[in-house]
Amino acid sequence: MNFDIEELLTTALIIDKPMIIVEGSDDIKVYENLVERLNREYDVYAIENINNYTEGCDEVIRAIKDLQQKINENDRNEKYILGIIDADVRLFRNSIPNLKGLLVLKYYSFESHFITRSNLKILIGEITNNGNKTISNEVLDYCESDLEQILKELYYYSLEALKNALIENYNSVIGYSDKPGLLYSGHHWTKIKKKKRNLDYFAKKHSLKYDLKTLKRISKGKWLVFYYSSSILNKLKTLKDACKDNKIPQCQFCKKSKHNKCLRKLNSSYNVDLIQKKLLNYYDNNELKYVNDRLLLLNSVN
Repeated sequence: MNFDIEELLTTALIIDKPMIIVEGSDDIKVYENLVERLNREYDVYAIENINNYTEGCDEVIRAIKDLQQKINENDRNEKYILGIIDADVRLFRNSIPNLKGLLVLKYYSFESHFITRSNLKILIGEITNNGNKTISNEVLDYCESDLEQILKELYYYSLEALKNALIENYNSVIGYSDKPGLLYSGHHWTKIKKKKRNLDYFAKKHSLKYDLKTLKRISKGKWLVFYYSSSILNKLKTLKDACKDNKIPQCQFCKKSKHNKCLRKLNSSYNVDLIQKKLLNYYDNNELKYVNDRLLLLNSVN
């Protein structure tokens, strides 16, 4: 790419095609898919592919800062540029930039928007022979029945990582750079349990309490998706047995004792990685409404 940031904005204006600037390579597909679902045509650029910038949220912020004079020249200019960044820990540092042409997500990471009950229903319908009408609330409740316990563990890991990010020289057990598999294995849990009282005090100081919404604000998205997918997959593997034993409303085959044809059994072999990939392809319009609304403020050739 041989354009600087102002030239890209000028080009977007000339060809009447807005551009979105994102933090890195993983974000391109996410936002291209989101734009396509909105029936819009926007160009999505990773910030590192624009001259004089490298990857990351701070670089997106810097680019949008560099464009402020250009944006302020004409109200029309703001309709052709949007930088999007994760919230990370800015919410807790009171460091949300107030810039025209910048959207800061409400969660620590974009991935957390994919953890919804609506998306779980789509997942069950895709990896079993259940139709949506037979995926009742009882089935969803069964699949989510172990979530609170497992996500409560992630909540304390996330508090520890947040405390480490906010307090200089804090002697932390883990940080946001740790891999989700390491946390899930329980490698650090003994040390975290010893810190629970102090972490509860830290949470109270920041007006935090355990629930999924809070977890989306303080947990790294990749952690949350991994934990959620692991728990859900474990329950999905037992769904056919739950149907057979009438722990959930039985499918029509189990009602006839034809358990080998159970509609709730998995239609293939799945691992956590596959479940994560599937979840990250489901876009819940209710959860993403504020992002969609902001994207729709941009001009479009459509």
